[in-house]
Amino acid sequence: IQNNCTGCHNSITANGGIKLENYSHINDVATTIINGTPLLIGTIRQMNGFKPMPPSNMLDGCTIRTVELWIEQGASDN
Repeated sequence: IQNNCTGCHNSITANGGIKLENYSHINDVATTIINGTPLLIGTIRQMNGFKPMPPSNMLDGCTIRTVELWIEQGASDN
């Protein structure tokens, strides 16, 4: 998240009104479910019905899977 998201989603820019600077912010998008999919996963997987993030390219599969596993395992503050 820090390497790929906070450059645009922080207190200064907060693109789309989304801040991803701390655990609370990240947990909110990780636990918000839209059509059965966590918002964070839908956006980074660039699924239909979600705004694709990052907008210029797609994260690598390993990074996406790491986020998925983190959410599946309870999205702990680690």
